[in-house]
Amino acid sequence: MSESLNRCRLEVDLAAIVGNYRVLRDYCGKEVVGVVKADAYGHGAVPVARALEDAGCRFFAVAALGEALELRAAGIGGEVLIFGFTPPECAVELAAHKFTQTLVSLEYARELNAAAVAPIKCHVKIDVGMSRLGETNWDFAALRELRNLKVEGVFTHFPVSDQSDSASITVTESQLREFVSAVAELRTVCGLYDIKIHCANSGAVLEHPSAYHTPFNMVRPGIALYGQYIGTNSAELNLKPAQSWFAGVCQVKEVPPGTSVSYGGTWSANSTRRIAVISAGYADGYSRALSNRGKVFINGAIAPVVGRVCMDFITADVTDIPGVKAGDNAELLGSHILCSDVSELLGTITYEVLCGISKRVVRLYK
Repeated sequence: MSESLNRCRLEVDLAAIVGNYRVLRDYCGKEVVGVVKADAYGHGAVPVARALEDAGCRFFAVAALGEALELRAAGIGGEVLIFGFTPPECAVELAAHKFTQTLVSLEYARELNAAAVAPIKCHVKIDVGMSRLGETNWDFAALRELRNLKVEGVFTHFPVSDQSDSASITVTESQLREFVSAVAELRTVCGLYDIKIHCANSGAVLEHPSAYHTPFNMVRPGIALYGQYIGTNSAELNLKPAQSWFAGVCQVKEVPPGTSVSYGGTWSANSTRRIAVISAGYADGYSRALSNRGKVFINGAIAPVVGRVCMDFITADVTDIPGVKAGDNAELLGSHILCSDVSELLGTITYEVLCGISKRVVRLYK
């Protein structure tokens, strides 16, 4: 194994991602959007998109024009929906690469229409409560007059669809009805009946079956595609996590009682201890907030992270684990150190943990 792989690597199981895609497709009975924004949630947008395309996926979603261009440059030929704002001055790129741009407002639609030199494919974003991109009350008659925009779809995004308490369920179902009403108006006013209609993110897929029944013909699960959705029905689907993060042990040293470890002296040995220095740090995405709190799995056992996380290294107490030596591998995330447990420890979500694994970490695809 090369030095770069031994230092710190993320092993990505493409078969697990493809398997999750097929499970979600069969579960919903609808076309599944391959959401590969944010470098496929840290897994690598191009390899993931290629694997999904080989499995039959024909529609992808990204957050920005740059991410869409990366897919096209790699030969991904399917539809690519850009969720975020693209400046109107980039209208040429949108049309040339046949991207599908989200219309976030009527004002933006007019600016894009004026800048277009060729028809631009678009999806209309309806805001039903996220209060982010999109409009709540679209003037569809005005939208209909923008001849350089080819509206091929409509969608919304739910803010609490992943929460299973009764209040959140009530909110999501109300927002779903509001979206259905807006879709009916769009179809009638603009005469658009054969379009993509989607609202089911991971939470809606798992918690709200009505979000992918008629009139909806597409779903776009994100975190579930990567096997990291935790919810009411996630066990039923048996989605597979697709990532394992490893870092190499570069030194093991014995320290006497009273010795402090790492910056600031926040941890000191209360007896003679064996400390493994592991080649991962906050520059790799291993959060500094895991100082004296995190855990690694090494040589068949769990070891606590002791001392502050450094830019390039962490230190773990392996006193009670026989035989740990330089060259061994420590699991930072995987089947023994669950991403959900790490995110809970950090007071965040699995999305942030995965997206935070830096480009310096080598991706190894299986």
